[in-house]
Amino acid sequence: KIPVLELEFIKAQRTKAEGQGSMQMGSIDYSETKKQIANAKKREQIREREEKKKMKIPPTNVNATKLSELVDLSLEVLEPPLTTSLTSQELRNLKETPMQVPKWPSHTQSVERCVKMVTEAAGHVYSHERRE
Repeated sequence: KIPVLELEFIKAQRTKAEGQGSMQMGSIDYSETKKQIANAKKREQIREREEKKKMKIPPTNVNATKLSELVDLSLEVLEPPLTTSLTSQELRNLKETPMQVPKWPSHTQSVERCVKMVTEAAGHVYSHERRE
């Protein structure tokens, strides 16, 4: 995933080094070219990380008989939704300072309504009068 222009530049330098090596009858030193390739890969990884990422939802196995078979985790590594909006630098900073996780609501208003209805229904079915 190295940009095309960088690859062409690196290949041209390698060809130039090979030409010089054959004339001098010595060994060719690819260490500088390898460094350039490694740096280009790092820059590309940083560029990809800085771009806004879309969360991929893994395919679900509708024929699963166990919870562990529902999603095949061996297919790909998925990033947690909480960190998808963080840049590379922010992720590196998490080594020194822990992340402040926002307080997510553990349930919604509809769940509150259901709890209330179940409580009322239980009161009608199970009460002090019904015990006797």
